Amino acid sequence: MTAPLRDQLQRSLGDTLLLQRELGGGGMSRVFLARDEALGRDVVVKVLSPELAAGLSTERFTREIKLAASLQEPHIVPVLTAGTTSDGLPWFTMPFVAGESLRVVLTRGTVPTAEALGILRNVAQALAYAHARGIVHRDIKPDNVLLSSGTAVVADFGIAKALNASRTQANNTGDGTALTQAGMAIGTPAYMAPEQATGDSSTDHRADIYAWGVLAYELLQGAHPFADRTTPAAMTAAHIATPAPAITALGASPAVRALIAQCLAKDPAARPSSMEAVLAALSTSGEVSAAPTRASAQSRTSLALLAVALVAVAGGVAWWSSRSPAPASSASAAPATAESDASLAVIPFASVGGDTANTYLAEGIADELTTVLSRVPGLRLAGRSTSARFKNSALSAQQLGDTLGVRTILLGSLRREGNRVRVTAELSNASDGRVLWQDTFEQDARDVFRMQELLAQAIGAQLQLRLGSTTVSAGTSNPEAYEQYLRGMQVYRNRGPVFTDAERYFDAAIRADSSFARAWAGKSIALMATPYYVLRHMRDVLPVARVAAARALALDSLNPDVHIALSAIAAEEFDWANAEREAKRAISLDSTNSIAYWRLGFNRSNQGRVADALVAFTRARVLDPLSAIILAWEGATLASAGRFDEGVALAIRAHDLAPTVAPIQTIMLTALAMAGRHAEGAERAAKLAPLVSDPMYLGGMARALAMGGQLGEATRISQRLERMGDDVRGVWYGRLSSRLVTGDTSGALAALEAAAASDGDLVPSVILANPWFDAIRTAPRFKAAMKRYNLENSPLVQANGGRLR
Repeated sequence: MTAPLRDQLQRSLGDTLLLQRELGGGGMSRVFLARDEALGRDVVVKVLSPELAAGLSTERFTREIKLAASLQEPHIVPVLTAGTTSDGLPWFTMPFVAGESLRVVLTRGTVPTAEALGILRNVAQALAYAHARGIVHRDIKPDNVLLSSGTAVVADFGIAKALNASRTQANNTGDGTALTQAGMAIGTPAYMAPEQATGDSSTDHRADIYAWGVLAYELLQGAHPFADRTTPAAMTAAHIATPAPAITALGASPAVRALIAQCLAKDPAARPSSMEAVLAALSTSGEVSAAPTRASAQSRTSLALLAVALVAVAGGVAWWSSRSPAPASSASAAPATAESDASLAVIPFASVGGDTANTYLAEGIADELTTVLSRVPGLRLAGRSTSARFKNSALSAQQLGDTLGVRTILLGSLRREGNRVRVTAELSNASDGRVLWQDTFEQDARDVFRMQELLAQAIGAQLQLRLGSTTVSAGTSNPEAYEQYLRGMQVYRNRGPVFTDAERYFDAAIRADSSFARAWAGKSIALMATPYYVLRHMRDVLPVARVAAARALALDSLNPDVHIALSAIAAEEFDWANAEREAKRAISLDSTNSIAYWRLGFNRSNQGRVADALVAFTRARVLDPLSAIILAWEGATLASAGRFDEGVALAIRAHDLAPTVAPIQTIMLTALAMAGRHAEGAERAAKLAPLVSDPMYLGGMARALAMGGQLGEATRISQRLERMGDDVRGVWYGRLSSRLVTGDTSGALAALEAAAASDGDLVPSVILANPWFDAIRTAPRFKAAMKRYNLENSPLVQANGGRLR
């Protein structure tokens, strides 16, 4: 670039970004390192070459770049800013990635298989995320894959698309080449899909799948599939007409070789349909994409077979139930949505023989079956929490079908004797109670994967069904890691006084397999819930939860639990926009995930967005109608909307399902207070208060007692709270509620200010729309304190706290 053009670029960048030196570039652009003085960081500035820019609509190019800038995924180098020089040359900036390109790594020799698979997975995650948003890269190659701190990130997302979309007319460049509106292939010949190389206007995301296949071939084989072609024309011709040679590298498994061969199909229709399908195939290929674990080769093979077998189950149940008569109508929790629904409830397997230590394994087998089956199109699964309520139930299959609104019931039991585990499973027609199939399996207890595989295969074989196309991996091939994960999930689901054990189990899973994304996500989610159940400050768990969520995101950005964790973190940091975005991302990845909808409603409720919260909670309840936490929050939200009878009924039902869980007790009292049923609230609080020691919930007990006329007991609780130490978790909220008992509004506001000034350990751990706070919510001090929570302009500062009536 000439000095005058560099000067033009610097003038366009202004005084904030100062060009340091040129890093190089190619025919499409020149690349500079610049210093962002405002933020104290280095950035990369790319400016298009004058020859290329001459045939472009800069306005259209800038619009396309802005679309690419919307991509926010850990394996994508984002576009930060964009503009044009005074001569109309488009430029854009990206973060400077400290590391080296994959091209540089390849020049040093073959990449180890485990490392190569990790890189390929990261690139696939980036592409899957972008494709879901309608953005195709069009120039995947080693030069655009950067390696930093053990993670691969993809650069120049959307740039080729922007160039293609912004071409305006034929333009003679003076060197014998021409840019035209149609028929020009923008990209790199060595990695172009056949349809892209020929300028096919219908080129779509499958061109990136082809390029990923070329990249994968080169990484694992150590050479480009058409390395003997020495000119761009010869390379392009090979991509169009010559089949890629078979991979012979010993490190690549047959499943991975088959996947790459499919990606390199000349016909786009013969390739995997999406990058998500590629990711799924990678996950079930029998090879891990990170450091090797202690799992045996047999376990890894079993994991791959498990995903296939579970699909057979899914297809089988869907095929059979679509031909079975509907169950009798019922007014129970989850009626079938249509007469033709294919539907199933997987009841948690019972641990028999008096050995409760194996409950986690019995529940985990059913839970994994539910996870896989929930992703089968056309099959409706009863929610986990709802199905879990009927573990060890004496109800018949017909009664279960009526209650759960499904046509098929899968029940089972597990007995462990030494190192052997015996599993019995039974599939029943819920309409007439007829047992369709029953069988028993024995397996080494150290191979959980094999046990699940046999169970799934047997169900599918019994129903004599064809294999489906949806596959899901357990996420690890390490039996120890998986066992500890199941233990952690069991504790998390059951809550209770041993809640902190969940973190211990997830840590054990991570120690066994540090690349187990689900364990990292589970740890983060459990940590974010911990302060609601034990005396632990949110300020203490947040940093650890952030690290766990970031690790989970880097390992598997398409896991909905990862985004549920990120939503919880954002909410506790009072970043409401990001909390909403992450919850919606989890829903987009799994539209049957009731907890994702609950999280969305939780975030909205704590902002006083009553109507919006109600939409999310209602959907969560439809998916899992016997989840106590979902019922409780929907009940309080219905009461906030003025639907008092419905709200109280749901809140009481939630309490009946989980009578010892303090948060649910408090939410029930909130619904009663909103409905004006103070005597009933006081009666219930009088029974509950002696069982509660957590200051976060004691204040609500005192307030309910006072509003119902039981001032003596309310005062005793208030005095107890005042004697507690100021740094006890939740004590300021307890005092805020209890001080309102005596009409001490000044003291209540002081408690609110103390909570806000300390660590924000108040919101969103409470329902501030509660009428208990109406006495102080219009005070200037209330609004000032709400700034700590980014809620100073929310409905919560209105006279009625955002309640609709």
